[in-house]
Amino acid sequence: MNDTQVAELLDTLQLGPDLQWFPDGRWTAVRVREVIGQQYGVWYDHHWVGKLLHRWDFSWQKPEKRAQEQDPERIEAWLEAELPVLEQKFDAGETIVWADEVGFSMKPTVAKTWATRGETPLIFAKTSWTKLSTIGGITSSGQFLQHTHQGSIKTPQVIAYLTHLLRHIPTPVTVILDNASIHKAKAVQEFVQENDRLSIVYLPPYSPELNPVELVWAYVKQHVLANLCLENAQQLKAHLCSAWLKVRSHQLPAKLLGINKEFQT
Repeated sequence: MNDTQVAELLDTLQLGPDLQWFPDGRWTAVRVREVIGQQYGVWYDHHWVGKLLHRWDFSWQKPEKRAQEQDPERIEAWLEAELPVLEQKFDAGETIVWADEVGFSMKPTVAKTWATRGETPLIFAKTSWTKLSTIGGITSSGQFLQHTHQGSIKTPQVIAYLTHLLRHIPTPVTVILDNASIHKAKAVQEFVQENDRLSIVYLPPYSPELNPVELVWAYVKQHVLANLCLENAQQLKAHLCSAWLKVRSHQLPAKLLGINKEFQT
């Protein structure tokens, strides 16, 4: 392939495969080989195509899911309107908290491990399990604050967590939450009105990727709870306590927020 053909091919790859033929939307080395062969009459071995893709700065990646209901224009408008206000609050000494809920259960998150080729490792987990839920957030000062409960997080737990934030943060606090009904409940709104130091900003609908605390939950599931086969909720809670210590010891909140001397989202 000459340079012109390579440039044309890269444009084709950036557009993604034709969903009529490949509804899964995946480029594989075999599929890319077919495109090269049919368009340019050059038939590479598919292993060599993989090496070429690396050379062209492609990598084998797991896609990130986004909700079909997401409105990009609404997200862009939110970023333009809210980020300057949050920066001003931060510069004035206010603490910004990105918060959300997550569920954990005794059902393990399966992660890859080294094992003898051809001998798939087994993990034995219970088929019934107890769920624990955490409401937590990372702050613009690099803190991680959480509450963990058995069962689901409901409006009273949201209010208890907001109380927890006010107890541990002496400055005015702006909490960034999604549009879940428990975050917009009448009791939550009344609690905010009764506390002058507290305000809430709601993210655009269907945009969890804007909330960096989601990366804390992913870290815990992949690096602390992965492949753990637990016997009871007490063991799960103990491992979660260990996870929160690791999150804080690694200064994960500050790293996720990119906090050095300036406020960055």
